[in-house]
Amino acid sequence: QTLATVTTVGTVTNLSQMGGAAIAMGTGVRTSGTQRVTIATDDVVPASQSGTWTVILGAGTAGIGKLTANAGVTIGAVELAAAQTLGTVTTVGTVTAVTTVSTLASLTGGGVAHDGVDSGNPVKIGGRAVSSLATATMVSAGDRSDVLTDVDGAMIVRLNRPTGDGLSERVTDTTGTSTAFTNFGAVAGTRNAIMAIAVYNSSATAGFVDFRDGTC
Repeated sequence: QTLATVTTVGTVTNLSQMGGAAIAMGTGVRTSGTQRVTIATDDVVPASQSGTWTVILGAGTAGIGKLTANAGVTIGAVELAAAQTLGTVTTVGTVTAVTTVSTLASLTGGGVAHDGVDSGNPVKIGGRAVSSLATATMVSAGDRSDVLTDVDGAMIVRLNRPTGDGLSERVTDTTGTSTAFTNFGAVAGTRNAIMAIAVYNSSATAGFVDFRDGTC
């Protein structure tokens, strides 16, 4: 049978079947009546998460987008390669607690060199208080030592010399001849600093004492 005239329908107001199968409408599972849809390459498709998504960045130049400042995002442990260089490190205004600093190469602000202009924010240091120097632990030469203060916070110092450099000598002379001390053996470049001299005369005869440095 041949149709003499075919009229094109401009508008279809209601289509319930396609190829003899009822067209699936609304939401639900896929059936024979579900229509195939091709999404354009420049179209945006919304996606809803169902379960847990595992997203892994591939090796190479894959990167993560920049995080918005103060976005409340917490980043876990990040390991940097040994030869990695950070282009920009933002200065942290306040660090609440630092557990361990192994080596501090330089300290700006508080650490000002000798004779440098004061920064106004010096690094505060303190000593260790002792009630008596007898309770302080002796250290070996070349060791690191605490700075000691009394319990009022005043620094304990010794004038002029360490204790180990102190020497004393006692001589008795009844003949009027010179007597040389034997324990003050200063060599070139070393000086003897006399801190105190005590003289006692047990005789009723007045005498005098002559102190000389060098050969008597």
